[in-house]
Amino acid sequence: MAKQRYINTRFWEDNYIFNLDPTEKLLFMYFLTSPLTSICGIYEISTRRIAFDTGIDSLMVEKIIKRFSDDGKMHYHKGYIYIVNFISHQSLNPKIKRGIEKALEEIPSDILEYFGVSFSAEEDAIKFKRREISASLRFDVFSKCNNKCVICGSDSTTSLLEVDHIIPVSKGGSNDLSNLQILCQACNNGKSDKIDYDSLSDFNSNGNNNSNCNIKVKPTKEKFTPPTKEEADAYCKQENLNVDTFKFIKYYAAADWKIKDGKKMKNWKQALARWHTPTPEQERRLKARETDADIDRIYKK
Repeated sequence: MAKQRYINTRFWEDNYIFNLDPTEKLLFMYFLTSPLTSICGIYEISTRRIAFDTGIDSLMVEKIIKRFSDDGKMHYHKGYIYIVNFISHQSLNPKIKRGIEKALEEIPSDILEYFGVSFSAEEDAIKFKRREISASLRFDVFSKCNNKCVICGSDSTTSLLEVDHIIPVSKGGSNDLSNLQILCQACNNGKSDKIDYDSLSDFNSNGNNNSNCNIKVKPTKEKFTPPTKEEADAYCKQENLNVDTFKFIKYYAAADWKIKDGKKMKNWKQALARWHTPTPEQERRLKARETDADIDRIYKK
């Protein structure tokens, strides 16, 4: 029997969805409406099936899934996809609750344990189980972070260091190495359940040499500066984008560089990429479904 999935029109106004490229938007919508989707938000599906249904190359599918996982939106493990917050966006009447519980019973226990998910019909909520971090994984996290707090830079000689989830377990964060970091106890207590993307970005790119954990480090955000036509042309050449940069700059300059809902633009390069119109040669190669490596070569050579 066919399944029905109702998608709220506000889906397209969501800030996260708005900033995805067309292929990522297609894949995100596919996971919500796939024929194999389940009422509990966890279901089995192979990357081969995803590629066949969407026409997206399997290597590209894996790349996009990794991005969704890094962003805490979905996780993929042993052929099962888990859509974070899928249950919380449903009308939880008694029939739906029974359906969710029944669907979860059909998911292998090791998959549920990996995702750390269970459902309480009485509390109308997902429960997240904090999974134990193995000694080997703990060692890998410390090595990745150079045995230092990623926020203040203190080490074990001056502070108690702890393994921290970048995307908290309560928000669907996994125990993948990419979601783990090292914080000293003071910084970890201050972080709570907030997702600190900025401090992680600062650490990954520049490191942080501040040695005093009592000093609260607030990452500085770069002020948006509209591009010149020369800068826009140079970026189009670098990324092989087919965009009329004069029209692009004129359009957003007239709108005071504001995007949808009157929000100030943060990244002109992302906006420029959305104006891209594939050339006939690019269209031909994309329709031929070339490999991910070939696609990168076409757009970024």
